Amino acid sequence: MKKKRTPLKAIIKQGDKYLILMRAAHDVVYPNVWDFPGGMQEDGEEPKDGLAREVMEETGLTIVPNEIVFTHDHETFDSIKHFLVYDIDSIEGDTDNIMISDEHSAWRWATEEEIKNLPLAPLLTAYFNSIL
Repeated sequence: MKKKRTPLKAIIKQGDKYLILMRAAHDVVYPNVWDFPGGMQEDGEEPKDGLAREVMEETGLTIVPNEIVFTHDHETFDSIKHFLVYDIDSIEGDTDNIMISDEHSAWRWATEEEIKNLPLAPLLTAYFNSIL
């Protein structure tokens, strides 16, 4: 039986650009595709606290998650994932010099038009298909 997991993701925007991260080549699931920052909450952690922690670990940015704006279910080889995507109330940190974790190989600010032409994690494909 597959594990059920609930990844938490953040939509971080500046003007018309989204912050996206390239997943590392060594990633078992979805290597070398662009994704929103985020990850899994730890046991006993509130979802918004887990998302803020994950974004800090992955980017060095401090965020205040607001509300869930998109959900997406996706099945992988070993789990069923129910993604929760939050918009954010605020962002603090150097948004021109993102310090990515070893889970990622690159970062960029990109418009919807630019994102459409990039290799994307299934969540991003689903999200942008829903708003375009």
